[in-house]
Amino acid sequence: MAGRRLTVIACTGDVRGTGSGRRHPDREGRDCFRPGADPIGKGSFVLDGRWPVILRSGATVATQLLLVAAVWAWLAMLELPRGSLSWLLLSWGLCFALYTWPLQPLLERVSDSVPGLSARVVLCLAAIWWAVATTGLTMLFPVVMAFSVSEILSRHPALPTAMVGMTAVVTGTLLMQMAMHGGLVTSLAPAAVADELAAILAGIGCVLLARTMTTSRRHQILQAQLDEQQRRQHEELHYAATHDQLTGLLSRRGAVEALNARGRSPQFASALLFMDLDGFKKVNDTYGHDAGDQLLRTVADRIRQTVPPGNITARMGGDEFIVILHDADPPAVERAIREIRTTIDRPVQVVLPPADPGKPPTAPVRTHVRVGLSIGASPITSTSDTEQALRAADEAMYRDKNSRSDHRANRGVPPEIWRMPIQPGPGSQQNAPSIAGPGFST
Repeated sequence: MAGRRLTVIACTGDVRGTGSGRRHPDREGRDCFRPGADPIGKGSFVLDGRWPVILRSGATVATQLLLVAAVWAWLAMLELPRGSLSWLLLSWGLCFALYTWPLQPLLERVSDSVPGLSARVVLCLAAIWWAVATTGLTMLFPVVMAFSVSEILSRHPALPTAMVGMTAVVTGTLLMQMAMHGGLVTSLAPAAVADELAAILAGIGCVLLARTMTTSRRHQILQAQLDEQQRRQHEELHYAATHDQLTGLLSRRGAVEALNARGRSPQFASALLFMDLDGFKKVNDTYGHDAGDQLLRTVADRIRQTVPPGNITARMGGDEFIVILHDADPPAVERAIREIRTTIDRPVQVVLPPADPGKPPTAPVRTHVRVGLSIGASPITSTSDTEQALRAADEAMYRDKNSRSDHRANRGVPPEIWRMPIQPGPGSQQNAPSIAGPGFST
């Protein structure tokens, strides 16, 4: 059957007409994603439990009208004043229909702004005024109107809407009583009683609107604060998951996310530099882990300051770091390697812990340590796999480390670090370009 669909919500068993791709909280407050459907259910038969939603809406209005008819019958048994049953059912049936499907979803959809909400208040005013005027219940207009507007304010607590609602309650009550005294409408209660009840209920209605507005606004502020707190907690958790706590650099996961988020240029290859400190374990064993942490923080700061902005710097763990140079040609990679080696080759000052923690503190003891740097590089193109590039750069780094250990006696002799092309990714018909970079022995 063309144009009709069945949408199932697997949270509470509720199935109903939904807006396209919108989230909806179920009865227990859980967030349920409802797939695309007709925004107001037009032309759709969508199940809620066992009943089509249009039958459920009709049953809701029918139940409300049965209650109205029962009250009318009770008044007839007591021989109390009452209006025409047919007018009673017709007038209030239209009012009840405003709060059921399909009018309710349509009104919610088109009255999301302040002018739309005000127009919705005026619509309720007209429907309730006509229902009350045609059934002789003139004194009930202010309280029924106030409850209708308070229902709107509970969902959209806007001050202009509240002011329009209060104006509608007061103005509608005055017009109703004037029409009653002018003989345009009838009242089941004596005029004096109707006037007194209308005045009292109008005051109660305005108070109800003010309290609803204040309470809903307070809840809205609290919800906004809760959302902001959850957003900050999410950002903190995401930062902790994607950044290294010691150095503040990106972690392995953060580097991969940043690389994937940026995308890769099909024209130029990015370069991945994999770095490992030479002699870091000796610093840790000789001066302690606190000195090692100071060294790692200094190395991270130097790498961050040396690498041009817009590139990725991360700590993989231990004394291993990576740098991803975007859209870098071989000369740019070689230049970056030389600059990183030069800055890491400078001595690092560390503060040593006291020799005897039990003695009174003295002036801090400072010393200088020096480490080397082994670097392996690998190109990354639009068809490269990130993990494969990491493995290739890691292998190149170990070759550089072995080469550097063979040339420690010949300081300044620059062995070639790497020349390893990455295997082509899916859809590629040729190997990715390779980049050669110089080394520097310590």
